[in-house]
Amino acid sequence: MAEIYRNKFALPPLPPSGSFTNKHILITGGTSGLGLASAVHFINLGAPSVTITGRTLASASAAKLEIEKQTGTSNIVKIRELDQSTLSSSAAFAEALVKDEEKLDIIVLNAGCYMTKFEASTEGFEMGIQVNVLGTTLLALLLLPWLKKVSNGTGHLCVVSSGVHREVPLSTLPQTDVLGFYSKPENFPTGKVDIYYISKLLLQYCVREVAALAEGKVVVNPLCPGMVKSNLARHHKTNAAIGLVADIFMTLCCKTAEGGARTVIKAALSEENGLMVAEVIFSPEGEKMQKQVWNEVLAILSKVRPEVMEVAKSA
Repeated sequence: MAEIYRNKFALPPLPPSGSFTNKHILITGGTSGLGLASAVHFINLGAPSVTITGRTLASASAAKLEIEKQTGTSNIVKIRELDQSTLSSSAAFAEALVKDEEKLDIIVLNAGCYMTKFEASTEGFEMGIQVNVLGTTLLALLLLPWLKKVSNGTGHLCVVSSGVHREVPLSTLPQTDVLGFYSKPENFPTGKVDIYYISKLLLQYCVREVAALAEGKVVVNPLCPGMVKSNLARHHKTNAAIGLVADIFMTLCCKTAEGGARTVIKAALSEENGLMVAEVIFSPEGEKMQKQVWNEVLAILSKVRPEVMEVAKSA
């Protein structure tokens, strides 16, 4: 009960008004929940522009109207389409962003999914692995060098992760072909430690590697907003009864999206590179697994965008 109370009510305080004056923001997955609430906070705290992404322009347009309604503003929110279900679409998004935008200070990689049954992407990876790990890491690697330049060495790259990665026993992971293993239907985990937990652990490994590439010019932070009431768990609602139970649980135990977004704001102001860490990463077994996962991810991503290997070698 104490943990639930802390999650729901022990929220980080918001910084002073004007904390993001002259700071231009990008939030992926900004059409609802944590992403939308973060956009509202950034604008209320002085950001002159906030770009949000949605899987479709229609959903992003609807979110733009809602954000403007909540903040009483206009001409601040910009929208872009981003579907991380394929690496080619993620790469195309990054290329267009770098071409079109002259100034960006903070990137929040928030887009993600929570799969409850196996689904493969068109590129052959389990969808949680595809979106949460490969898509997010590809964006981080493609945007990091650019962010160093356009933010004048004061940029922030915030990656929404989850503390559930600590629950994954390393002994249960394969020692090789980790991403390929979980992209086979017969290996889809169905217990408490499900594919979401595993994908967030693999993402943690990748974000730690990206943080090592920051070179003091960008602060790279994985962050855990805690249990947040949002539509992330929509795949759990397989029927009306389960949907009702899920809604009751989230209402009683989860913080609001506004409360969860306060952690995003905190990370965007942090000066500590690689903020969120855990024992599962720093153990010798974790270090070994991190190298294995990172090499696998780079091998996959470099087939789509070969330049990621040069980025990875830059530190």
